[in-house]
Amino acid sequence: MKKRSMLGIICILLLSYFCVGTSFLKVSAVETGEEILLKVFDKSEADILETNVHLSLNLENHFFELKELKEIKQELITDFNLEGEIELIHNKESYDPQIIYEHEDFSLNTFYVTEISETDLNQITGTFIHRNGDVTAFILHSTKYGDQKQSYIILDTTKSKSYDNMISDLEKSKNVLKKYGNDIDITTSLVGTFPGRLSQEETTNKIDKLIGFAKGKTVEKVTDNIYTSVTAYTPYLGEVIQYGKNTVNFNIAMRYSGYEDQTYLWVATPLITTSY
Repeated sequence: MKKRSMLGIICILLLSYFCVGTSFLKVSAVETGEEILLKVFDKSEADILETNVHLSLNLENHFFELKELKEIKQELITDFNLEGEIELIHNKESYDPQIIYEHEDFSLNTFYVTEISETDLNQITGTFIHRNGDVTAFILHSTKYGDQKQSYIILDTTKSKSYDNMISDLEKSKNVLKKYGNDIDITTSLVGTFPGRLSQEETTNKIDKLIGFAKGKTVEKVTDNIYTSVTAYTPYLGEVIQYGKNTVNFNIAMRYSGYEDQTYLWVATPLITTSY
């Protein structure tokens, strides 16, 4: 079982423990955590909106020169078949590869890449928006301070209105990162919707049943008049986060949008890292 520290996790929401009786998930010995997550999502009967898979490879005591990062960038472009005209943006600060498509000159045929090179910092980021609305993004980051060196490679894929090929895409991303190292953290989340507004009782019952379906134990909970978020632990999901005496690897949240008149559902392991 892989463990993660709490460092870097911004938001963990508090609650008292309770548990629910419901039908249980049936798991084969060869199923992955992501396959189990798909079963939980299907049990919710929500309409799929998007899936997100986020992989982060940490490389301690290693510094990449910009030339080396460019070579990795080209390997990623080849491995993921990211074909399109590249628009290169130099030394752009506070770059977020997931929102570059909001750029007013965005074109589906353009692959946005930024490069930053300073004395002790090199970084290349890229975003490719597929014609079907899927987004593939990466961050290649390397820094040093005196004798201390730190690098990481992040791959982030968002699929629109589908979870087809999510498992095979994840395995492909892991195999790509394993060429550079093995200290890989993975976060997987699925987002769905229900029409209209669910009552607080309906929301609580639905979350409780999904946690019970996965044989999970609720660890913390927060709720108000428009959203509910529960963190839990289930033995079916291997990658965990520990803080204090708590161990979690399963996060479910629901929020109502009055503007759209629909209720959103997030199902994630080990935690929801996208905004909700």
